[in-house]
Amino acid sequence: MGQLTSVLEANQRFAESFDKGDLEIPPARNIAVLTCIDARIDPARALGLDIGDAHVIRTPVGGRRTTRSGRC
Repeated sequence: MGQLTSVLEANQRFAESFDKGDLEIPPARNIAVLTCIDARIDPARALGLDIGDAHVIRTPVGGRRTTRSGRC
């Protein structure tokens, strides 16, 4: 199975079991997190967030340049 097929199947399972549709669209904790796009970082886990707690925006530089190259 290719990566795309695997991801699409996982998304289908998620959609079928999703039970959080009653959450308000504004985040429950009234925050937005601007973080690095680095796939090794799980912002929700790192910050103790649950689904619906915050808007999470991932960028290549996490909102600021942390090295001369501009990478996270």
